[in-house]
Amino acid sequence: MEILLYQDLVFIIAVIAIILLAFRYKNKKVTLSTFVVSIIILLIIVAIGLYPDATTDIAKIIGFKRGLDLIFVIAIAFLGYLLIKINLKLDSLNHEIDKVVRKIAIDNEEHQSDDDDE
Repeated sequence: MEILLYQDLVFIIAVIAIILLAFRYKNKKVTLSTFVVSIIILLIIVAIGLYPDATTDIAKIIGFKRGLDLIFVIAIAFLGYLLIKINLKLDSLNHEIDKVVRKIAIDNEEHQSDDDDE
């Protein structure tokens, strides 16, 4: 099996990404679940890079004609999942911001009424 330049690049980029993820996990910037899922995705990318013909075999089993079609469908589904997850996180953050702003407004109103009484 002949290794092509893009296969080397995929491997090198994946190794760098794994090292960066390990540092981020060590510094508690990512959760364990995010770390593990990211490692799995990177290993899948490396496997596809090293064995690109395997995607065609898997795609034919599932019902696609080409491996690239399968990869695109999986990528689009994954991006859709990420969009939903980001939207849920934004909604949660907006709710938290609303609670904090309300509390600050109530506290400010109480302090102003205390100052007016004096």
